[in-house]
Amino acid sequence: PWPGVTFAEDTAVYDLIYNPRDTRLVQDARAAGVRATTGLGMLIEQASLAFTRWTGQQVSYEVWRDAVSEN
Repeated sequence: PWPGVTFAEDTAVYDLIYNPRDTRLVQDARAAGVRATTGLGMLIEQASLAFTRWTGQQVSYEVWRDAVSEN
């Protein structure tokens, strides 16, 4: 993030980093009232697809999310 950056009202921020969960960019965007999300959802989706590809078994998004939330 850059000091003094302003976000337009219709801006959406998607920071692909998932650790730390709330990066400074995401924090700054949310503080400015802008929609912002982290890369955690993408990490979960990638893990789910890889797991299914390797094992042939599907695991629900909620199971992955709960597993990640425990860490």
